[in-house]
Amino acid sequence: MDLLTLGEKRVIRGGSWVAPEGSVRSTHRFWNHPLNNSYGVGLGFRCAKTAPPEIDQRIKEASILTYVEMGRKRFAEARHALAPGLALDPKNTELLELRQLIEQSMQRP
Repeated sequence: MDLLTLGEKRVIRGGSWVAPEGSVRSTHRFWNHPLNNSYGVGLGFRCAKTAPPEIDQRIKEASILTYVEMGRKRFAEARHALAPGLALDPKNTELLELRQLIEQSMQRP
């Protein structure tokens, strides 16, 4: 399917930090010719919210407890201590690396 031949115009969603105030919402729409790819910084708006500080604190507490259990060579307990942190932030790089270290340590004789 050739997307350039399907229609004469396309709809683009959202505004950005440089767009007029009325367009800075995810429901904003405007058209553009399919061959015009000069979207620049006028697009890409997305809704985001900073996590509350309590969340960061709970993640830190989970990682500290995990390190303590790893230091005691209690890897099953370390994995258990890590679980609440990963539940709060499943893409947290530090926690994912910790989980990998725990799994590797559990496989050693």
